Amino acid sequence: MKVEHYMRGAEMKAEARIKYPIPVDISGKKVLILDDVTDTGETLHLSVGYVQSLNPAEIRTAVLQHKTRSSFTPDFYAQKIVRWRWIIYPWARYEDLAGFAEKILGNRTLDISRIITEFKDRYGIEVGEKELLEILQDLVERHEVERVETEKLVGWRVKGSK
Repeated sequence: MKVEHYMRGAEMKAEARIKYPIPVDISGKKVLILDDVTDTGETLHLSVGYVQSLNPAEIRTAVLQHKTRSSFTPDFYAQKIVRWRWIIYPWARYEDLAGFAEKILGNRTLDISRIITEFKDRYGIEVGEKELLEILQDLVERHEVERVETEKLVGWRVKGSK
C-alpha cells in the first residue's frame, strides 16, 4: 500500500490519503506496517485503521525514525528523534531539494551561489553546485522554474514570478 501525506519540499497535504490500497487478501495474516518516519502520526493512524478493516490476525508497526512529537508511537523504531527536524532520506533527496529550491526562489531571481547559501542558511543543507544545477535544469524542463540571463546575472526564478 502507498500512503501520501507530504509533497515536495516538506509541504504537507491537508490530510494523509491511501493512494494504492493493498491488492491481496490479508485476512488472518500477521502484518507489519513499515514507514520511514513518524512525523505527525497521521500516516500510521490511517494505515493501521485501513489494515484493521481487512481483518488481519495481528498488526505491528515499525519506522526508521520516531519523532516524539508524533501522535502515533510505533511498536518498533531504530532511532528516537526528540528535537523536531526535517529528515532527508536518500530515496527522497531529489524531491525534497527540488521543493526547497522552489521555496528559496519564491518570487525572486537568484544565482546559483545565492541558492546554495540559502540552502545552508535556511535548512542547514549542504548542496553542491553540480547537483543543484541538475535539479534546476529538471525544474526548467518541467516548466516550474525558468532560467534568466542578463548582462549581470545568470539566475533562476519560479515560472511566472517577476
